Amino acid sequence: MLLLSSSLFATVNMTGVIDKGNHSFIIKSNGSLYAVGENTEGYMGTGTTSTRNTYSYILSSVNTSISPNAVLATGYTHSLLLKSGQLWGTGYNGTGQLGINDDANRSVWTTMPEAVVTLAAGTYHGFAIKNDGTLLATGYNGVGQLGTSSNTNIFAWTTVLTTTNAVVAGDGFSLALRNDGSVWATGYNANGQLGNGTSSNSLSWIQVITQDVVQIMAGHSHSLALKSDGTLWTTGYNANGQLGLGDITDRYSWTKVLTASVSSLMAGDHFSFFITTTGDLWGTGQNLDGQLGINSSQDALLWKLITGNVQSVGAQALNIVI
Repeated sequence: MLLLSSSLFATVNMTGVIDKGNHSFIIKSNGSLYAVGENTEGYMGTGTTSTRNTYSYILSSVNTSISPNAVLATGYTHSLLLKSGQLWGTGYNGTGQLGINDDANRSVWTTMPEAVVTLAAGTYHGFAIKNDGTLLATGYNGVGQLGTSSNTNIFAWTTVLTTTNAVVAGDGFSLALRNDGSVWATGYNANGQLGNGTSSNSLSWIQVITQDVVQIMAGHSHSLALKSDGTLWTTGYNANGQLGLGDITDRYSWTKVLTASVSSLMAGDHFSFFITTTGDLWGTGQNLDGQLGINSSQDALLWKLITGNVQSVGAQALNIVI
């Protein structure tokens, strides 16, 4: 697990961090991309598979005007990047997650012809949204996480939805926020992470919230949605209290958690965060390694106030950065 200190933030003058537990990327304010950690499948794009023990320069001209999570997306062993308006990929490609129309791994960043504005990556699949709201997908599709009405893998970027504003991907499932504020879901659903009232998988995109959603997030097996009125809704796996409902019972339908003035969301594998309009950071869920920052190693089943005066939070498998 890699933890980034506040001194590192000050030193590199960065605009964002993407942390996957065993490797991390940082984007500096000048658009330079750096990486550190494990690189087994070449997902850093350095031309090798060697581990880096210190932050190494990777490339330049990364877009710094939008959220880092929209510019760089990392799956289990592959990475996707938005650079100069073009889509780039590197790493493991055995199920087509790079969308290069083959299954050969890459250890250097490889460009694709698609012009896109935002990205998302699941464990072994990927998404990209074009300027006109067209949602493209590629990669592993064994449980329908691409929403193509089949479970056949895709090796080239393929249109799966239109009028899409945002997309997030969990472990085998995906959520899309469309321009009308509705949420659509597809894929694995054993724990109710799609929120359609069942535990059945879906091979096609189905509408699960009809309107008023402004942000979505996906953990490993749970989902979060923020509505325009500041209310927080959750569904899915809850064994660690990641839904913040005071118990460890999974939910199969979207459930209102809070009526507080929530302004933004973030999800780790089995824990969740929100920031209020006044800058307070709250968290709930798995805390074995202290990832909630509440001076305890006990899971939190209800939302706990962590700190104040927060502008953004980044979360991945086992830790957070604020």
